[in-house]
Amino acid sequence: MDEAALFNQEDATNFRVLQKLSAQPSLLMATERIQAEFGQTKYKLNKMFDTLNADLVEVSDDTPSYLDDLDKGHWRGHHLTKVVMQRLRLLYLQRSYLFTVFEYQYFFSNRYPKTAYMRDHYISNAKFYETAEHLKHLLKQEEFLPPHPAEDEEFATRLALFQLYFVAYNGVASPFAELEGTVAQITRLLESQFHHTLMPTQVTKLQFFLKIWLLRMLNGQHTGKALPGSQTIASHPDQLNGLHRILPASFGLDDHELDYLYAFLVTWHYLPAAEEKAALAGAQLPVADHLTKDFLQLIADYHLLDEPAHENAAIEAALQGLHVQITTFYLAPTTFIDDDQISFFRNLYPAFDHLILTFIARLRATPAPQLNHTMAVNLYFSYMFTLINYLPAAIVRDRVYVCVDFAQGQIYSDYIARTLRSFDNAFIVIESRLSRNTDVYLSDFHDDHLNIAQVTWANPPTSTDWQELAELTIQIKQAKMVAIPESVPDPFDLAGKESPDDSTEK
Repeated sequence: MDEAALFNQEDATNFRVLQKLSAQPSLLMATERIQAEFGQTKYKLNKMFDTLNADLVEVSDDTPSYLDDLDKGHWRGHHLTKVVMQRLRLLYLQRSYLFTVFEYQYFFSNRYPKTAYMRDHYISNAKFYETAEHLKHLLKQEEFLPPHPAEDEEFATRLALFQLYFVAYNGVASPFAELEGTVAQITRLLESQFHHTLMPTQVTKLQFFLKIWLLRMLNGQHTGKALPGSQTIASHPDQLNGLHRILPASFGLDDHELDYLYAFLVTWHYLPAAEEKAALAGAQLPVADHLTKDFLQLIADYHLLDEPAHENAAIEAALQGLHVQITTFYLAPTTFIDDDQISFFRNLYPAFDHLILTFIARLRATPAPQLNHTMAVNLYFSYMFTLINYLPAAIVRDRVYVCVDFAQGQIYSDYIARTLRSFDNAFIVIESRLSRNTDVYLSDFHDDHLNIAQVTWANPPTSTDWQELAELTIQIKQAKMVAIPESVPDPFDLAGKESPDDSTEK
């Protein structure tokens, strides 16, 4: 769920305008366009300008963020960085009536009298009930909780809350400050018991997860299972029993809750590799197993490899880890969710692109996991990086052989070859002599006797020269994959968006 759906109406409109403005390369946008796109009168536009500047003052860092209208008929933004936009997004969320009621319903309803909560948050009785009714319909409309069996209600609720708070607060602030001490104690215990030092991003993710977990338990909402559906994982080890010394009885901590925590630690790599492997070895994860098997079969069906029988345990393990995460504790992505860059990978790795689009289209037709556009984009990149990182370049069928042979001597040829090797993920194979595999002859002299593609650089290569070679390489790669269909199902239109428009408003 996009937290912007919870904003007060005026804040929601203001934020959408600022998003549009910040996306312009020049941070410049015509006021006529704002009025037309967002239905604003001149009076409302002036009010919006003043309100946004006041809000930007509140979220600015050492460098002021603000709007000016010095260009006649235009607004120009200054220092509208990603962090500033994140802070503004959080500001609008925290001052939303919907969010106030939302937090009460999910975290405090069973331990905080409603009248006291309304008083402490300066919200009237009538406004509270009106907002609660609106919230009920909004959460259903936004599919805050995707369809799930009744027995998975608590798992689905916690996961949705985890996703919402992680995206809304991550990198900007930490919610529920009253739990900071308890969460820090739990983190230290986990690191010491499992002898595993966590990276900063792991600590951040764990803190969000723990806070949702603790608040739901405090509110009397417990889970009776570690994973959704028929999936199971090993019971928690004795190391986690130390949590009973940290958490008072009011949390209601039991073995089911410890199993739930342990499942998260295993699936998100919070344990030493050997212990994680042992826990997953005895797990029952039919959905993830099925997805991994299907993806590996698709690789075979697409004949991507020169050695179809080649077994690659690394790619199987990587795919399984990815599929375990998206079918259990799936965390809404905050990076690699922009489809502007998909065209880059589509051109460089056409076979991988076709395979991934085909697989994601198949996922669209399955009940689990349920994908929206953002999830599909992130999954595209996850699959792409997995294939690039774990399929051995030596056995991929669309690799391109480039023979480097410069008359200026070995030193110059070695320099060019070394530079080309920095692009090894593009599956370029460098040769020092011609062979029956050679696709491109790269030299400072053209040879009419050769019947292969030639690239001739008379001088030290310019950016245009490198671009010529790159384009030729892509053409050869695509030609080698003639067995791949020209079009594939693409229900999320992932392949339909090219690089961002660099046009500037005048």
